[in-house]
Amino acid sequence: MKNPTSNKELTYQQLIYQAEQLYSNCSFSEALEFITAAIEMNHTDSWAYYLRGSIRFSLKDIKGSNADFEKSTELGACLTSDLDRLMNLSSTEK
Repeated sequence: MKNPTSNKELTYQQLIYQAEQLYSNCSFSEALEFITAAIEMNHTDSWAYYLRGSIRFSLKDIKGSNADFEKSTELGACLTSDLDRLMNLSSTEK
């Protein structure tokens, strides 16, 4: 697994993909690293903030998750479609 802080060659989409895969495998701390690196590259993707909020919630960081959910909504997230996407990640067989 590549570390997002040691390899600046990962694209935004690769960072998102890695975060999604790690989230679906319950590797929340690692997923948080990747999604945070993605957000540093693109501050305008509501899905990235929604996913990070979900990861933070899983890590019991309620304050951080609420801030990310608010930012996601501020950016125009469609919470229904984001929730559906998250549920698909969560239901992936391990």
